[in-house]
Amino acid sequence: DTQNVTDMYYMFSFCYGLTNIDLSNFNTKSLKNAWDMFRECYNLKTIYASEKFVTTEIEDGDNMFSLCYNLVGAVPYDPTKVSSDMANYITG
Repeated sequence: DTQNVTDMYYMFSFCYGLTNIDLSNFNTKSLKNAWDMFRECYNLKTIYASEKFVTTEIEDGDNMFSLCYNLVGAVPYDPTKVSSDMANYITG
């Protein structure tokens, strides 16, 4: 149950063996800090999410996807676009 979690800072950072992760049950409506949440997950290719994974309340989402070179989403990985703004399954 993640609906009251406010801080996911470094939650999955440096998980080099992580190739995909299913966060479709994560409710992030209270999330404030997602800084470096997936930092340096070099092998991460896919994050499964749903409409419950929202970023509207995030105050610090810098570098959320920093150095996630293999991550594939609606757009190709771009090292200049690694903040929580990219954390959506429609345009991120």
